[in-house]
Amino acid sequence: MVSGFGFGMGSSLARSLFEPKTPSEPRNPTPAPTPDDIFKKYQECVERNEPTINCEMLFNTKSQ
Repeated sequence: MVSGFGFGMGSSLARSLFEPKTPSEPRNPTPAPTPDDIFKKYQECVERNEPTINCEMLFNTKSQ
């Protein structure tokens, strides 16, 4: 029994050292915004009317 336990621990240790690590996926990925969400944010941005903010950047979905 002791030798079986030792063999199992050694096997587990060797596996953890030499197997390639695979990145785990996030548990709760952030959902992509819907077109309605983007338009709502755009309307809110325009209503604030701040001259230093470019509201058009909300439509650039590649950088988000």
